[in-house]
Amino acid sequence: GLTYGARSLLQRPSRPGAVVISSFTETARTIEVIEMALDVLGRLKRSGVDEDAARSARNYITGQFPPRLETAAQRARQFAMLEQYGLDASYINGYGAMLEAASVESIMAAIDEVYPTKENVSFVLIGDAESIREAVAELGPLTEISIDEPRFRP
Repeated sequence: GLTYGARSLLQRPSRPGAVVISSFTETARTIEVIEMALDVLGRLKRSGVDEDAARSARNYITGQFPPRLETAAQRARQFAMLEQYGLDASYINGYGAMLEAASVESIMAAIDEVYPTKENVSFVLIGDAESIREAVAELGPLTEISIDEPRFRP
């Protein structure tokens, strides 16, 4: 296949943060994967979601929530999150109802506010720089960092 898996993640608990789209692919297909991700992002910004997609997302997220509360460590993380963001137990107790109340219109408003346009995307690529340098340079300004450099550490 084109990719070994693609996913996205929002990091905006209380302030604007990153929208991460990540994937793994063969070096030779790097640009193809980037173009596909940008196409999906563009379609999301232009067309958003319909009721079927919204229902599917609500069902998926609702199903993923209970397993995040199974162990003592998971519950402790949730309590710490509540404290960090100034929330109370109603956030957890009402999570399903909040999801169910998310209308297509409110989802569209969130997409418009949160997701960047493709012109405002930054890329972090890890791979064979020599093989992708020229093609990647067409995406915008390029900074290369050797994986051996101390500043590369997370």
